[in-house]
Amino acid sequence: MPPSFSPIPTLARITRRLQARHPQRPLKGLTRLANTLDRWLPAYAGPVRFPDGTRMHLDSRNPAERWLIFSGDYQPALTHLLSQHTPRGGYALDVGANLGFYTLKFAQWTGPDGRVAAFEANPALAQRLEEQVTLNDFAHVAVVAQPVHSQAETLTFYISASPGKSSIHSAHVAAPTETLTLQAITLDAYLHQHDWPRLDVVKMDIEGNDCNALLGARETLARFRPVIVFEYWFSTPDTITQQVFD
Repeated sequence: MPPSFSPIPTLARITRRLQARHPQRPLKGLTRLANTLDRWLPAYAGPVRFPDGTRMHLDSRNPAERWLIFSGDYQPALTHLLSQHTPRGGYALDVGANLGFYTLKFAQWTGPDGRVAAFEANPALAQRLEEQVTLNDFAHVAVVAQPVHSQAETLTFYISASPGKSSIHSAHVAAPTETLTLQAITLDAYLHQHDWPRLDVVKMDIEGNDCNALLGARETLARFRPVIVFEYWFSTPDTITQQVFD
């Protein structure tokens, strides 16, 4: 475990304030600075408070978490875009929630009268996601530890050495450290089961399975017409791509 004391939190509070002044783009040179400080300073693992008041437990030894510690924002342009389309009292889906940065953002933006569902298939990440939600007392957030797909079926899930890069597609995971058998869920089924009256925004990043997941949300998308931000892989079969975009 990292030592109990590290100057990283104090230095990172300064860099997070600087990043907050540039909400639509990463602060120039920040990645290099964060990596340099990581090499020379004791590591830090513990709570981090962001400018909006949300908190996360993060570990500076992990590159993605280190970036969050120093920047306070995973992808500034994406964060700004999503904030423009997430109303107070709104309903949001975070599909491929990872550690929950955008889950917590959605929860903060929607407020307690809104609702957020965060889907994370990697069990280790889903557990940490639950902890992040509990840390912030967000009772209006539900964590769903299942893969999202075009239909409810049993899938093989490949765990990557970089946990956020795990996928149901073996070709997307160079050297899986573990394989799991998981029951998939569709977004149509989830929203129907939980009687959602609206859906305002969807953020999706599930390592090459985004289009399949959208096919499992056709009724939801036609009914609510939400704003959707997702990751498109050019390796997606044409037959699936055509169904999504036609």
